[in-house]
Amino acid sequence: GVDIHLSYSTDNGKTWVYSKNLWPSVEDTDKGGTGEAGFTDHEVANLLPVSNGSTVTWYGVRLDYFVPTNGGYGKRPPSSFQLKITSASSPEGLSTSPVAVLGSSATAKGWGVDTYLSSLSSNVSKCGLWNEPSLYYEGGTLYLMTRCLAFNGKTPDLTNSDMMVFSTVPSGDVKSW
Repeated sequence: GVDIHLSYSTDNGKTWVYSKNLWPSVEDTDKGGTGEAGFTDHEVANLLPVSNGSTVTWYGVRLDYFVPTNGGYGKRPPSSFQLKITSASSPEGLSTSPVAVLGSSATAKGWGVDTYLSSLSSNVSKCGLWNEPSLYYEGGTLYLMTRCLAFNGKTPDLTNSDMMVFSTVPSGDVKSW
């Protein structure tokens, strides 16, 4: 399984201190229909601190997907790819804060998708997978930039794959953003 670990530096990066396993891989079953045993793994994490006066809000986004025990990384089902976004008052708090599950046109409902990004506009309906998420914040708006991967059947369609930007005013429950 692939875990996301959190470390920090108090001396401008000269030394680092391990804090915790922020998002550990989880023994799981494929919720896309097969029920196969394996793990839900995490990668491509992006953390963003946003200062507002004396408070700091930490935003986090990551890519999650299912890795079957039989077949491993190369057999990850496209129906399991999802982005998870969250916020907390500290980076450590991101591991236990509520998340919103963002899916593509290929993500199976069994993964608990809150928003299908591919259904928000005809401009992104071709996006069969989302990858490489990153966050930016300015003027009260949180931006999510992520790679749209389009396909012709099972073949990647690089002509129609692109970077996409979504925005929200992050207030209230993360699932309402």
